[in-house]
Amino acid sequence: MAEIDVLVIGGGMAGSAAAKAARDYGVSVALADPGDLGGT
Repeated sequence: MAEIDVLVIGGGMAGSAAAKAARDYGVSVALADPGDLGGT
């Protein structure tokens, strides 16, 4: 099983931005959302 540093729940505008920001810091990120990413 992979080790994850940050888990973002929700792939809307804020969740996507949080995941991208964490990735920019070099940590491993998982994003969980049952629907499409990006919000409205």
